[in-house]
Amino acid sequence: MKLGILTSTKSTYRMYVEACESLGVSYELVDLVSDQWLANLKASDCDGFLARPPDDYQEHNQIYMERLYILSHYMRRPIYPSFDELLLYENKRMATAWLELHDFPRPISRVFMRKADAESYLKTAEYPLVIKSNIGSASSGVDIVQTPRHAQRIVRRVFGGGSPTRARGYFKRGPRVMGIPKPQYG
Repeated sequence: MKLGILTSTKSTYRMYVEACESLGVSYELVDLVSDQWLANLKASDCDGFLARPPDDYQEHNQIYMERLYILSHYMRRPIYPSFDELLLYENKRMATAWLELHDFPRPISRVFMRKADAESYLKTAEYPLVIKSNIGSASSGVDIVQTPRHAQRIVRRVFGGGSPTRARGYFKRGPRVMGIPKPQYG
């Protein structure tokens, strides 16, 4: 048996490499983030694939998940964890819906797609509020909002002041890439 270890934009896939080497399991690195990702998968003769989606940027995560969907659903190749399991991994929107659907105890969570809905909620919400980005680990993308005014500023940044096309996103103090604030929400 040979496993394919799918690369990512982060180096966390290397833990799979270390595990395979430690256990003497045959493996091959398959570059899933290359522009030749589909050719790489087609050329692979692996029996199954190990995946760990990136949690640095929402866009990276989404592209990775789209590629895993093609691998598991259209190419019908086994991946571990399964696509459905990975869909919940570091995806707070999906996990919220899944937990509610299956009646698991959980904090009340709301996901807003319309600015008006978010603004309406903030008028009656109890503060402080915890606001989280969709992806992120180790409490990155988490903000505790103490006042309605602060919450309203975040809503304007996420949804735009007038038009959504002018939305800047919400930049929490902290993560920066080459000195530029990294978007946390939106």
